[in-house]
Amino acid sequence: MQFKYIGVCVIGGLIDTVFEEVDFNKAKDRLLEAYKNSGFDPHCDDARIFLNGEEVYSYEEMATCGNCGEDYPESDINMIDYEIDLCGACEKEYKNK
Repeated sequence: MQFKYIGVCVIGGLIDTVFEEVDFNKAKDRLLEAYKNSGFDPHCDDARIFLNGEEVYSYEEMATCGNCGEDYPESDINMIDYEIDLCGACEKEYKNK
């Protein structure tokens, strides 16, 4: 049996986006896009991924990479080890300088 991750984005108490993915990283990417591109200000009130009815991931707070300027969930930004906040891609680049 293949498990499916269910992504849900809620705006104003109403479900705005729902999707299924079999790959967790693809589900995270899709949820981030839904979160960032919901077309409302503020963005989704709630954005979560579930597996078998259990929450396995959520976007609660966003942070901006100090190098590329893109918004990411705070958990995906390194805010401790460098002078600026870095996303994963920019952190690899920054280390190689």
